[in-house]
Amino acid sequence: MGDQEPSADFHDPSLEDTSDSTESSSNAASMPSLLQEARRSLRVLAAKLVVIDHPPHEQKDLLVGISCLALATPAIPAYCAGDLRTVLLTVGMTITSLNADYLYLGTVWNVIDRWCALGYSFYLYWLAFPHLPLLSTLNVIPLVGFLGYSRSSSTKEEWSFRHSLWHLFLAVDMPFFLVFGAYSDHFFRSSAIAAVEGSRQCAKALEKADKAAEAELDPGADEATEAGEACDETESSGSEPDVPPTPKQVANAALQHGRLVAQRNNNHKVLQRLNAEILGHQRNAPH
Repeated sequence: MGDQEPSADFHDPSLEDTSDSTESSSNAASMPSLLQEARRSLRVLAAKLVVIDHPPHEQKDLLVGISCLALATPAIPAYCAGDLRTVLLTVGMTITSLNADYLYLGTVWNVIDRWCALGYSFYLYWLAFPHLPLLSTLNVIPLVGFLGYSRSSSTKEEWSFRHSLWHLFLAVDMPFFLVFGAYSDHFFRSSAIAAVEGSRQCAKALEKADKAAEAELDPGADEATEAGEACDETESSGSEPDVPPTPKQVANAALQHGRLVAQRNNNHKVLQRLNAEILGHQRNAPH
């Protein structure tokens, strides 16, 4: 009989060791590749902070110059909130961007602009983080996306459009985190105070209308009305300055306003009925 063939279930440990080593080596190779990519990105960013980087497709373009001016939009809410420091920093950042991307393209202003932009970004993050911690942190994702989209340009037309789009995104993104983050107390508290003051003024006007209607029915009530108004003025002059209203106070003011409106309508109906009765008596009275 000839030699028997080896069985199909023959198990060679060396083959298993080889497959395991291959898989582990591939996983080990993938992890260093990610780390290498991250390190490479950091090296590129660090190099751009100290080296004048002027690709040939970055040429002077009017659209880019105009979009640089849009970076001044954060100065508007900062000025409304009385934050002059942020106003000055925003104006300075806008000037450096205009010099780097339009007026003095491909000069040392490129390096100055990158440092100023980096510092200004951390400054806005410092302002917005206490109010919008999660949203301001996640904002780095669209920032990196738009910046990478601009950096991937290869022609003058692409760079003009993409870099202008990057500036316009910042012109909307930065004021958003100032209005709804850093200055949210100023803007939204002022709106609540204005609403309460409007309700108070409307309530006072309705009270005066009701007192005037009562004075028409009772002429002797004029003196009482004047005395009441004098008391109101004395109380308002001696009262403490307004404090930010609470939501409960706003709701109470709105409820009081509704009640006064209903009372005024009821008084008008009573006056109309009394006038009709008086006219009826005058017509029926003998001449």
